Amino acid sequence: MISPLLLSSEANDPAHTLTHYNRLLPKDRPHIWENWVEESGVSLEPAENTIYFDEMYLALQGAEASLGPTIAPRPLVTEAIENNRLCAPFGFHQRKGAYFVIAPLETELDPDFHRVGDVLTRMFKST
Repeated sequence: MISPLLLSSEANDPAHTLTHYNRLLPKDRPHIWENWVEESGVSLEPAENTIYFDEMYLALQGAEASLGPTIAPRPLVTEAIENNRLCAPFGFHQRKGAYFVIAPLETELDPDFHRVGDVLTRMFKST
């Protein structure tokens, strides 16, 4: 993810463009850049500098503030992309894995729990 303000309209090589900015890295996901490079097949040169943030949400705020690019799951950035606050020059990559909701047993009887489950199911189906 990167702010549209940082991408030049003449940039033919987004990977080259991303190399010249601070790379934003959330400490709660320290290998997110390496994982993305391996999974996407995109070759990136080392960043000139890395700025560390305590959490993914803070790194995303940094990206929106044009501090540099970061990596994030689609559900976290969909609204920012739709509102032109962020763009994904390499698109999104499907990862292996699954999501689980952990809740107390009695929660299963709560209709609000089922509504939240339905919202999450729809949200992740669209990714």
